[in-house]
Parts: sequence; C-alpha cells; structure tokens
Amino acid sequence: MSQYRSINEIFKEIRSSKPYYMMPMGYVSGYPMLTVKSSRVCVAVPYYKYHITGEVDQTEVYPIRYVITYAVEDGVIVASEDLQKNKAFAQVDFNKPVGTFRHDSIKSLNKHQYAEKQQELYGMYDNLIAAMIENRDYPIEQLQQFKDLLSTLVPPSLKPFYQVLHPHFYRSFMA
Repeated sequence: MSQYRSINEIFKEIRSSKPYYMMPMGYVSGYPMLTVKSSRVCVAVPYYKYHITGEVDQTEVYPIRYVITYAVEDGVIVASEDLQKNKAFAQVDFNKPVGTFRHDSIKSLNKHQYAEKQQELYGMYDNLIAAMIENRDYPIEQLQQFKDLLSTLVPPSLKPFYQVLHPHFYRSFMA
C-alpha cells in the first residue's frame, strides 16, 4: 500500500468538502482523471447523475456536470467546476440522458463482480498515483491493464466528456 491517500480516501475527503456540498443532490462520482497542475499530481473527479428507469440495463446516464480536482500530496481541493458554465460544453443539454448503464462491456458482470472490478481499478489508480508522485516508471503491462479496465468500466457515453476535460489522460488511457 502506498504512503499517499488512496482513491477511496480521496473520494471520502471530497465528499466532506464545500464544493461537494454545493452540488445538487443526486450526483455520483465517475472514474477519476489523473493530471499534473503546477507540478502537483491531481485527481480530477467527474460527477454526473443517473435515473433508474426500472428496466434492466436501461438506467439513464446524464452528462458529466461537475469536476472537483484534488491535489494528492497536499490533500486539498485545487479546483471545482460546473461544466454548464464552461464554453466547451455550451451545446450540451445537461438535462438529457447521453446513454444507459449497464453498457455492453459490463453486461456480463453481476453487482458483486462489478464492485470487485471497480476496487481492482481503484488499486491500480493508487499505484499509478504513487508512481507519478515519485517520478518513477510504471510497468507497461500494468499501464495496459489499467487502460483495459478503465475503458471497460467507463460508460461509452461519458468518454467524449473525458476527452474534452483531460485530452492527455483520455489519449493515454481511454483511446
């Protein structure tokens, strides 16, 4: 285990922050984007809402609306953004679903299996963050495993948002 905050600890710290409480109720975290701001390794956590329709695999997924960016080593929030106020997302209707959950790549997983895959990915995030902070190489095969699992779990309908929000992260791990 790393000496740095884990992704789960970061989620917990964000959930107790003012920017989180400023969001309307009903938003859930997506998979974080890793970035470097002012020489600090940061985790940018996207938030979106969903609507359960009552039909299997037809939960409506809405666009990413908020992003809270957290500096890992400092343990502070360095940015909070409502994408509805961002010109890059001016054409997005945040009240209209962009896709459904469960998408094809995870339909074979039950709830327990999905949760296991999610925790496996979070462990990979922890290791990758530690490598970034320590400025050390991360094994190429582990990077590929991270990329494969992240691409499997992120709903395809949200990937264009990741691409606009953090193009380098998207190209490195989702394209």
